[in-house]
This record gives sequence, structure tokens and C-alpha cells, in this order.
Amino acid sequence: MQNGASEVAWPEGAVLKSNDGQVLLQAAVAGEGILMQPDFLVSAAMANGELVRILDAYAPPPKPVQMVYPRSRKSLPKLKAFIDFVALRLA
Repeated sequence: MQNGASEVAWPEGAVLKSNDGQVLLQAAVAGEGILMQPDFLVSAAMANGELVRILDAYAPPPKPVQMVYPRSRKSLPKLKAFIDFVALRLA
């Protein structure tokens, strides 16, 4: 973890490891530890008080998100609506 120029080693002995954000979220809500997940995964739990933000100074910088889709010769209104929806939420 890094806070500006200072770096803190994080212990590797985690009790629960998962590549499923929902599993990690459920464990944190159950009081089993802390997690670092994107805001969109934890916003509901934070809004209703199940989780609180800690270690703000050590939050990593945001990462870009890219949407990739095949080019189509015809207009795809559902695809455009989805792209607009995501772009609005991530802006």
C-alpha cells in the first residue's frame, strides 16, 4: 500500500482469498475483515451503513475502464443506450 512517497507492506497471510467481488463483499459485511473493491460494488453496503471507508490515504489511483464491442454497419440502439448509461455512471 502506498501513501504518496511512503509505502507500507501488506501481510500476505489472508484467511480468505477470492476473485469474486461479491464473496469478498459478503465476508466484509459479515465482519470477517476488510476489502478493497470498486465503489460500484460496495456503494449500497456503504450507503446503508454496513461498511465504512477506512485507509483513505492509501486508496490506489483510479484505473481507466474501456468498453470494447464489434463495429456494426447498422445502428444498435440497445448498445448505444448501454454505452451512454455506463459513460454517465463512470464520468
